Amino acid sequence: MWSSDLTLVTGSVDIGGQRAGLAMQFAETMGMRYEDIGSFVGNTESIGFTANTGGSRTTFATGWAVYEAAQDMKRQLVQRAAQIWTVDASSVTYDDDGVIRGPEGKQLTLKEIAAQLSATGTQVQAHAAVKPGGVGAALSTHICDVEVDVDTGKVTVLRYTAVQDVEI
Repeated sequence: MWSSDLTLVTGSVDIGGQRAGLAMQFAETMGMRYEDIGSFVGNTESIGFTANTGGSRTTFATGWAVYEAAQDMKRQLVQRAAQIWTVDASSVTYDDDGVIRGPEGKQLTLKEIAAQLSATGTQVQAHAAVKPGGVGAALSTHICDVEVDVDTGKVTVLRYTAVQDVEI
């Protein structure tokens, strides 16, 4: 398996690298390294109903759920840090670098707060259920190197490169 303290469970079958891609989206949102996340696909007994898996739609729709679950986790971690420091949660922030900061220079990394969660109750379990409409923004470019025989007009494709990206 993996040795991470954080596990991402999604319900979309990994047909084209979505498990890794979704873990990357989660890691970016949490401000942590992708390598620190254990990611696997659950079944309906562990995660409930998930609509059909369909390539880029999965990256967009499940990616949206992953983003929302990360936001839920960040909110819960802010609450737990406030509890640890006995301060009001409004004085605590979860920064883009994955560090939770409080008043008077107090701060906790994800690993540090994870080690203290049992003292604040249970482990943190975040979740999200979304039904986004439409499609995600997609960007692409195609580059084709060709050779043209000027006598016959025959075109030979020497190299073809496609580059695609999706933004949420």
